[in-house]
Amino acid sequence: MSGMTVRSALALPALRRGLPQVLAGARALDKEMRWAHVAEVRNIAELLKGGELLLTTGMDFPERTAEQRRFVGELAERDVAALVIELGPACPRVAPCMVEEADRRDLPLVILRRGVPFVEVTEAIHSAMLAGQLGLLRRGEE
Repeated sequence: MSGMTVRSALALPALRRGLPQVLAGARALDKEMRWAHVAEVRNIAELLKGGELLLTTGMDFPERTAEQRRFVGELAERDVAALVIELGPACPRVAPCMVEEADRRDLPLVILRRGVPFVEVTEAIHSAMLAGQLGLLRRGEE
């Protein structure tokens, strides 16, 4: 894996500018991430491999409670590292059932209380991951 955890990703300035708040799954903040991914589709879980920090505005979130729980459950089953939701017009608040399901499954669910360009977040995360991997390679050569 990358050596980058959800906790360390949340400490990056690109994410800190969004004023992140962990709503659920705090026990799993030290889970290693494999990648950061942006998605606005309801069936995203079937497209993921696991280890992703998933960024979304919640544009296509289901409206019914059972479907909201299933959405979070499918992400947890895919072993997603964290679900990060930017609050705004598409999703002004996160449904309590999503928070409950994420906490029950130890899936970090984080809200961003201020908008941030997702491209800057993914660039920062991927740059930090690559720098960490390069450091490991250099130490291995020494």
